[in-house]
Amino acid sequence: MDSTALRFRQSLIDRFGLPQEVLDGYVFIQKSPKRLAFHPISHVVPDGLPIETCGQYLAKLSFQFPKLATGAARVLGRYARKNCVHLGRDQFRTYLKREDLWLDDTLAQSVDGDGYVLVFYAGAACGVGLVHLSTEGCRLRSLFPKDWAQQIEHESHTEGELQPS
Repeated sequence: MDSTALRFRQSLIDRFGLPQEVLDGYVFIQKSPKRLAFHPISHVVPDGLPIETCGQYLAKLSFQFPKLATGAARVLGRYARKNCVHLGRDQFRTYLKREDLWLDDTLAQSVDGDGYVLVFYAGAACGVGLVHLSTEGCRLRSLFPKDWAQQIEHESHTEGELQPS
């Protein structure tokens, strides 16, 4: 594993309390200077199939602080032990619309400072947010993917309101 992947792996342990033994089950690959991917160690490409891509998108490295991809947050989130925000129904709707929301002390109890958090609804990891602590409180900026948010908005208008479980 290269040094970038090692540093990001350690940041997952430090920021989200992910157990090292969980991450030991994955291979981390730097796909480009800006992207990191991962896949389970047990994954083997069947003979005869060309490798077009390797792993699931894990993180975007081009920011000052690398950002965990939403899909990766959904895979690894269930193991997180800190910097997790569990939203209620109305807060989750706000998050899906990519709007900021203020977290009360109960919602912000596992947040240990400014930075990325994993967002949960109904016990499931749903994505990533960015929190900022100030004298006004704890603000959560939704980092839910824009194209996903647009798709949900479109589907809610054409099929009736979505009911996350």
